[in-house]
Amino acid sequence: MMTRDQERSGRFHEAVAAASRGQFVVDLGAGEDLNWARAAASSGASRVVAIEESPESYARALAKMAQDPPARSVEVILGNSLDVDLGESADILVSETIGNIGSSEGAAVTLSRARGTLLKQDGLVIPDSVRTFGALGNLRGLLGTDTPAFGSAAKHYVDAIFRWWGGPFDVRLAIANPIQSELYSDPIELERLEFNSTISETDSRIGPVAVTRDGVVDCLMCWIELSVAPDLPPLDTLRVPTSWSPCVMVFPESISVTQGQSGVMRFESRLSDDGLHPDYFVDLELNRSPSNVNVVLESLHHAGTFGGTAFYRELFAGWSSRV
Repeated sequence: MMTRDQERSGRFHEAVAAASRGQFVVDLGAGEDLNWARAAASSGASRVVAIEESPESYARALAKMAQDPPARSVEVILGNSLDVDLGESADILVSETIGNIGSSEGAAVTLSRARGTLLKQDGLVIPDSVRTFGALGNLRGLLGTDTPAFGSAAKHYVDAIFRWWGGPFDVRLAIANPIQSELYSDPIELERLEFNSTISETDSRIGPVAVTRDGVVDCLMCWIELSVAPDLPPLDTLRVPTSWSPCVMVFPESISVTQGQSGVMRFESRLSDDGLHPDYFVDLELNRSPSNVNVVLESLHHAGTFGGTAFYRELFAGWSSRV
């Protein structure tokens, strides 16, 4: 899917091709297609290393290399980027470990540590930065249906997640092509990662909330604005369909809001117990007379409750028979 995502892959290909000539390029989490390693090799890089942690993807990458002349100069290494010794520091690091929330796939940890072990002090990271935004939303309105359900492909994917973890939990939900008129507040910046500056592996940010219309909200919709390179237009995943679909964090209960209502939101990321992927914590307070409204929720990378809200209980009705 990511290989076929032209909005996403086009920006990465342009940035890698423009920067690679005569450079030592490392592609982190290269995958079986070796997209950016191949782009660097084709653009005249002096050396290209692709690092892939999955044995299955590594084996498929080796098989594809034999059929692709530009890829034959790529050195493919099976392993974790934190454990690899390349013998010299790279000029460029490329990684697509960006999630629906910028840090959710482990980009903050992966790239902050790889910069220290694999990259020259004045080296370049691609992408340049990612910002995550959020807005209050009505979940069924965003979905465009009153009867939420997974499609067959999504069911297979969720089942695989549950088998990996050893049981079901309330997974974070991605929504392709959400109905944007079902957002009820101005965008709130939740997170900012600058990959060519100091990268914090955890974050806590407080921002103002401004309600733009009357309605009922029951989720926080999150999306990213990705800058692959400073001279390329950023990719806004709320407005441009990509494989980085916006995702939602479901409130414990729905709340009524009115146009002009204001408040404040704290959005915090903490590393989960795997030391790589963040858990997220939201504390929303909306001004209301005679007493303010407070919503507290957590969105964990794995584990947590199963059927913790009415929405999830409806979504997962009967799911235990498939786990």
